[in-house]
Amino acid sequence: MKAICSWLLFGNLAFLTVNPGSAQTPPSLSLQLFAGVNVTGAVGSVDVVQSTSNLTQSNSWTSLAFVQLPAANCLFVDTTSPTYTGSHLYEIVFSAFSEKSAG
Repeated sequence: MKAICSWLLFGNLAFLTVNPGSAQTPPSLSLQLFAGVNVTGAVGSVDVVQSTSNLTQSNSWTSLAFVQLPAANCLFVDTTSPTYTGSHLYEIVFSAFSEKSAG
C-alpha cells in the first residue's frame, strides 16, 4: 500500500500527516533549539569547548568537543543539551596542539 504524506510548513514548525492506511510506523518530528557558540582563534588551532550548568562547583565542567578552527571564527552548536533543559555556560580551553605543530 502506498503511503501518502503531506507537509504544512509554518516558519520553523512543520506538521506531517500520513495516510492512516499505511502499515508502517509514521515518521515523527520534534522541534528543538540548541545553543550556538562562536569560537574565535587562530586558524588550525585545536581547542576544547566545555560546558557547565553549575558555576558553584569547580569540577562540574564537561568537555563537549575538540574544535579545530577552519577559519578565524566558527560556530559550534551544542546538540547535547537543548536550550529548554535549563541554562548552560560555555568556555573554550586553548590547546597547544595545532595542525602545524603535529607535522
